[in-house]
Amino acid sequence: MPRCWMDKKIREVQFLEDSVVVSAALRDYTCSMLVGADGANGSVARFANLQRPRSSAIAVEAEVQVCGKALENRRGCVHYDFGCTPRGYGWVFPKREILSVGVGTFWGKATNLKASLLAWLDILGLPSSPHMVRMRGHPVPLGGEARVLHGRRVLLTANAAGLEEPMTGEGTYYAVRSAQVAADTIQKALLDHGTDLSSYSERINAEMASDLKYAKRLASLPYRFPGLCFHFFVRRPAVQWRWPTFSATDQASRACSADC
Repeated sequence: MPRCWMDKKIREVQFLEDSVVVSAALRDYTCSMLVGADGANGSVARFANLQRPRSSAIAVEAEVQVCGKALENRRGCVHYDFGCTPRGYGWVFPKREILSVGVGTFWGKATNLKASLLAWLDILGLPSSPHMVRMRGHPVPLGGEARVLHGRRVLLTANAAGLEEPMTGEGTYYAVRSAQVAADTIQKALLDHGTDLSSYSERINAEMASDLKYAKRLASLPYRFPGLCFHFFVRRPAVQWRWPTFSATDQASRACSADC
């Protein structure tokens, strides 16, 4: 099936006996199997009756233009700050020509995330005027619960399946791995001339949901008791976690703030 339909709004999905028909803005597309990889608010799960209540974090981010030297100082460094917003963290991801800067709340109710993002930008020495920063918000579905992720000729992957790590909201690994399992499941079903995709849900729940469940429990500690966790993990050398990249990230952060 042509990939161009992904750029159009889906109006309807019909699951027929021998195919799936996706009705987009300009035309209909037919396929043997459909993979829902259309994000946390995707429509495939809704049309397939696979949409279920789930816990979600909320994040707000902005793409910020910076001077060349400041961008170069952050090249290869990812900056996290667990003190810039309540029950969450802020981040800076360098891209080719811009910085992706955001904040997210991963425990409890999100409040004033836009204000937190502007304050975080100001701390970083980056443009922080509401008129200069274009922000966008999005939900981050947090994994940790076993779910039915398949139907007749359809299955869900990545964000659409709610596969995000509850501690940090990281989802790249789970997106790639779920896609691999999806491809393997579909291939076996087609070779068997069948439509049974139940092994997909079984594998995802066994490989990922159980681990994410424990991560969800662990996430409640730093976000509910940040002061206690700071003193225990950071102030005590015996339990301190050290990575060599921390020093490089801190140096780049100070250099970028000074240059801008």
